[in-house]
Parts: sequence; structure tokens; C-alpha cells
Amino acid sequence: MTFKDLEKWEQEGIIDSLKPRETPYVEYTKDDIIAGLKKENQELKKQLNEKIALEIKLKEELEDKRKEYQEVYKDVREEIKDYKNQQKEFIEWLENYIEEVDNNRKFHKMYSASEERLSSKYHTLQAVLSKYKEITGSDNK
Repeated sequence: MTFKDLEKWEQEGIIDSLKPRETPYVEYTKDDIIAGLKKENQELKKQLNEKIALEIKLKEELEDKRKEYQEVYKDVREEIKDYKNQQKEFIEWLENYIEEVDNNRKFHKMYSASEERLSSKYHTLQAVLSKYKEITGSDNK
């Protein structure tokens, strides 16, 4: 039996009707081997083209995601910069306010009740400023 006969049997369904131990003997010719290799080559080319197409698609998706990430990262950096500027502004304001309270405290030293109140306010503000700097990790520089 030749390979072509085997193909004919497969098409006609004869192979499916064979009993388990009835295996036909096939004699492969040079043309059969070449045909088989060509068929295998075609299948491999098809698989390669599919993989190349998939790789191109994945690269495009990756590039899109990279662009999205860069846009988001840029927005986040700007937002962080704004927060840091707000922190600096708040620290400057608080330091200026503490200085003003300290000046008032020195000015009102002659009035002990007023001085005690300002001193308490001054120390509270100093504590708030220190804690804020500690939390934000900022030294306003």
C-alpha cells in the first residue's frame, strides 16, 4: 500500500473501520515524503505567521499601555508637586504666624495673663508645626 492509498482510505473512512490490530503496511515513496514535508512546512509557516501577528499586536498593546502610564505618571508628578507647594505655603504661613504670636507675647510681657495666653498659643503652634513637619517629612527647604 502506498501513502496515496492510505490517504484514499482515510477519505473513504476505511481506516476508521479497521479493527485495533489491523494496521495497514504503508510504503512511503520519495514523493510521499516530500509531500509530507511540504505540508508540514506549510503548517509551520502558518503557525509562524500567527505568532508574528500576535507579537505585533502585543507590542502595540504594550506601547499603548506605556503611553497611558506616562500620562498618568505625569499627572501624578504634577499633583505631588502641587501638594508639596501647598505644604511649603502652609509651613511658611504657620512659621510667620508663630513669629507674630511670639512678637505679641514679647510686647505683652507686661501683662502676665495676656502673656500666659500668648505663650500657651505660641507653644501649641510650635508643637503643631513640628508635628506637621514630622508627618510630611518637610523642613521647608
